[in-house]
Amino acid sequence: MSPAMNRKITALALPLGITALAWVLFFKWETAAASFIAKVDYSAYIIFLIGFLVSYRFNRSGIFYTLTVLMLCRLWTVNRPAASGGAIDPDTIYNSICFLIPLNIVLFSLLRERGILTSGGRGRAGIILLQVLFVVAAALPGGEDIAGLLAKNVFPPGFTGAHPVPQPALPVFLLSFAALVYGHLSGRFFSMANYYAGVLPAIFAALYYRDHQPAGPVFFSASGIILLVALLQDSYSKAYLDELTGLPGRRALKEELLKLGGTYAIAMLDIDFFKKFNDTHGHHVGDQVLKLVGSIIKDVGGGGKAYRYGGEEFTIIFPGKKTGEAIPYLEKLRETIAKRPFILRGKDRPAKKPDEVKPGGKPAKKLHITVSIGVSEKSEKHKTADEVVKAADTSLYKAKKNGRNRVEAL
Repeated sequence: MSPAMNRKITALALPLGITALAWVLFFKWETAAASFIAKVDYSAYIIFLIGFLVSYRFNRSGIFYTLTVLMLCRLWTVNRPAASGGAIDPDTIYNSICFLIPLNIVLFSLLRERGILTSGGRGRAGIILLQVLFVVAAALPGGEDIAGLLAKNVFPPGFTGAHPVPQPALPVFLLSFAALVYGHLSGRFFSMANYYAGVLPAIFAALYYRDHQPAGPVFFSASGIILLVALLQDSYSKAYLDELTGLPGRRALKEELLKLGGTYAIAMLDIDFFKKFNDTHGHHVGDQVLKLVGSIIKDVGGGGKAYRYGGEEFTIIFPGKKTGEAIPYLEKLRETIAKRPFILRGKDRPAKKPDEVKPGGKPAKKLHITVSIGVSEKSEKHKTADEVVKAADTSLYKAKKNGRNRVEAL
């Protein structure tokens, strides 16, 4: 398994771990202290309120409106009638919620961020309002056809066992979860898919155990915590990660340099002839080159941590290592980049793959990228991190002067 896939699985484990802890708390509920139980009763509302404030402050409409849907669901589970008999059928409302919640979570993960109070944000609010009207219409007299579809048994008798979640909602939950996990692992379509994937089983549990008092507070609180963590991670990424390469940026590097102590080596890496590459093929191709190099540098090995320094330059810090110990990893990195061909997309190539590929097309042009690397370590001559960076930069200049595509140490 590649290091990149390991990172994605780890990122998925955090939200799912929060949901797992909620399950443990739910099953240990009877042994919990009375004072703790009283606090948890209102915890979901407090967490949702914090989530509303933070998502509004950062203008994150996906999280904001997901919290809106979950808050409406939580309010209904607390205030729902015990049985049918009024004008509105509570069972139909419950069945509608079970069916719509996973679809909403997938939808808000798919939609691009447009802000909360913008036309795009108001459109999301309109989607929620239309769903509320749909649910009410289905639950009122005259909505029996829709109510019947939502409650219809679609599986053979005994296939799913006895539980309150309507059968049509089960595949919706399962497919939504699978889509979010796939979206996260493949890096396609979805935004913060790992966190939304963690929310789904928590909400399913809250709906599944609707008649058990602790289910609502525990599982809705867990879903709110997951979304709060998503907000914090998103804010961190915007502040510290380079958007193009996904590597920590200059700000993160400066903070890391202040923390360094003891033995360490620092390498400066530069893409050879990058300006010429940009001028010849265009900045959009240059961006793809930076992405490719960044993805390789990220897995440098040897405990090294990569940063985007700026432009076509990158920095790698090796805590606890001297120059001689870091060089083998840098040489391997240089060779990996040099051997990885960069396929230049033809100008006449369609944006989407056609159903029928015509033979005789021009072969794709392969370009080879090389990098020059300079490395230095903390020593009597270079006592501070800034001095080591400057020494590594001098080594980098030496590597370029000596023919490029090489590692030089000072």
